[in-house]
Parts: sequence; structure tokens; C-alpha cells
Amino acid sequence: MKTVAEGQIVFLIPAESIEKPTKATAFYNPRMQLNRDFSIAVAKAFFSGQSRLIRVCEPLAASGVRALRYAKEVRNTNIVCADYKRSAFSTIEKNIGLNGLKNIRAFHEEAEKNLSRTNYDLIDIDPFGTPAPFLETALKQINIDGLLGITATDMTVLCGVYPELAKKRYGGKTLRTDYCYELGARVLMYAAAQIAKKLKKSIEPLLVLGVDHYIRIWLKVEEAKSQTKNFGYIYHCFECGWRKVSKSESGQACECGKNMEEAGPLWIGPIYNSKFLESVKREIINSNFGEKHRALNLINSMIEEASYPEIITFYDIHKFCKIHNLTVPKASELIEKLKKNG
Repeated sequence: MKTVAEGQIVFLIPAESIEKPTKATAFYNPRMQLNRDFSIAVAKAFFSGQSRLIRVCEPLAASGVRALRYAKEVRNTNIVCADYKRSAFSTIEKNIGLNGLKNIRAFHEEAEKNLSRTNYDLIDIDPFGTPAPFLETALKQINIDGLLGITATDMTVLCGVYPELAKKRYGGKTLRTDYCYELGARVLMYAAAQIAKKLKKSIEPLLVLGVDHYIRIWLKVEEAKSQTKNFGYIYHCFECGWRKVSKSESGQACECGKNMEEAGPLWIGPIYNSKFLESVKREIINSNFGEKHRALNLINSMIEEASYPEIITFYDIHKFCKIHNLTVPKASELIEKLKKNG
């Protein structure tokens, strides 16, 4: 076993977890520290000022690092976590003892059973692959005004390599575009919103993190309300790069004369809450996160993007200029002119 430090905890992991995490007896991926740093900042911002007990569930805990960090770094938490692998469960138990934590309990059981133990204020779904099998139980068990964090690593599906599989898993078709991470996040939000509707609940997206090999979304779960205005389609022309947002599935012809490809149905509403992003930024600034510098750069980009909620998708300027035989402008000059023109 090897001792590793992350955030405010230390924990034991099998030696092979660093070099070959997918083959380890207790999975640990150091590349996901940014994801975990953000998760702590989001939780602290979301529950800031609350003195009540916060019930947290992390049903796919692996080595337990994320659950341990919630227990150590977020105040007033009571953590339930699990892993179906006995070796992983044993590792979590050792790590709880190593950190002297009394507010966390681990179980050797399947994720569904762990989620179904009680209702929670925060549920964190962080699978190796698709989160689709866990969405309904998570949305059923989370309390109104609760926080739901969802990671997806099935990027070939969410980024349009297998669009029909995306339709099957999430209810919306994806496309292989420059902005496929955004499309994937919007399809994932649509899936959560549809399940929430069935359970007489609704969602509010708070922020999206799409980096490396994964997409991560955070949702506030609310009482039922109509969210039809947030559902729609995005049409993309692979000939000239033009795209269009539509409320209906009607097929679209591009201005260049070519047929456009369809993504959706998906979430076309805002994907950030500007006020909440500022709270998350304060938590990051006041932290000692290992990925603090990168997290600050990302949260600043999110804050800027959130200022224009009506803008959906983005353009790769180099590719756009190549298609239209234009000289590539300086990014700073282009951004300044776009801002001046509204």
C-alpha cells in the first residue's frame, strides 16, 4: 500500500493505483483531483451558512478519497459511501480509520442499494463510464433543494462517436463537433430533467466542468415546475460550420444549401448560475487545493461565459477562418470587437 495526500486527508491506496488505476484493487485516479477539488468547493458554497446536518451519499466510492474529503472538508456532513468490490471497501475502512473520521460510514454493497438507504442532501455520482444507470435512483433519493453532482466518462458516446447509443442512454442524440463537450453536458442535463419530471421534481444547472476525459455537471434539485422552455435541438452544418438552436425537431437546411445534422433533444437553457459561480470562486480562492491555479482559471472562464446565457455553442476561430478563407484575427481583438457589438 502507498500513502497519498490530497486536500486535507491522507489515504492508503494499492501501489498499482498510480500506474494502472483501472486494474487496481481499489481504484484511485490522481488526474481526477481537479474534479474532486471542484466538488468540495461547490459543496461548501452550496451549503454555506447552513448549520443543519447535511446527509451525503457517494455510492461508487472506490478508494474513498472523494467521500473522505467531503467528511473532512465540508462542515456538518454525515457521509454514506459504498463500493461493491470487497478490496475497495476494505481500503475505505482503513482510510476512515487513518483520518480518524467519525462522520462517515462505508458499506460493501451495490450503488443502488447504497443510494436507497435514505434521502440525501448531496449525492455524488462518479462512475467509471456512464452515470445513466444511477440517475433515476439518485433523483428519487435526493431531497428538494439538494445538490446532485454527476460525472460522465463515456465520452465517445457523449461526443458523437456513437450518437445512437447516446439517444438510448440519455434520450438525446449527440454530434462530433468542436463543442461536443457542451453538447454532451446538455444531453446529460436533459436526461436528468426528464427523470426529475417523472418524479415530480425539476433541476437547475449550477455549473459544468468539461475537461480531460470527462464531463461533470452540478444540479440543484427543486420542486416540480415546467421546464419545456429549456428543451430543444441544435442543428449543425458540417460544410460551413453554421449552427442553429430550435425548439422543435423539424429538420433544418443551412444557408449554404447543405442539410444540417441534428443534436438532441437536449437542454438549451442556461447551464451556469452566475451568482453561485462567484460563491464557488471564493471557496477556491480560500482553499489550498492541489489544482487551485487551474480551478481558478476555469471558474473565471465559467463566470465570463455565464454573462452570455443566450449564447449556445462556440466556434473554433482557426477552423472557421479556414472554411471561409479568412485571415485569423488575434483572439483578444476579436473578443473585444464582439463585446462592443453586443
